[in-house]
Amino acid sequence: MRDKLRKIISDSSFSEADKALWLSFISVSEEEILKILMEEIKSDARCLDYLIRNMKKKIDSISVKDTASWNNIIAEEKQFLGQA
Repeated sequence: MRDKLRKIISDSSFSEADKALWLSFISVSEEEILKILMEEIKSDARCLDYLIRNMKKKIDSISVKDTASWNNIIAEEKQFLGQA
């Protein structure tokens, strides 16, 4: 699973920085998370774009300790996932 995802990311049109972020994520994620990610990619390849934007927003929010921004990101994420 890990190798398949690495190949998908490596072959993608993401920037090198985004590819590096994805590859780091894939390296540290549990197998169950990777299975879910692969299922989502199969159902809608655009989810990778959403997820990388979301991941970068979270990193930015954490780096500046912006709780309001974090809460907004989580609310948007819940809405995207249909949990709002």
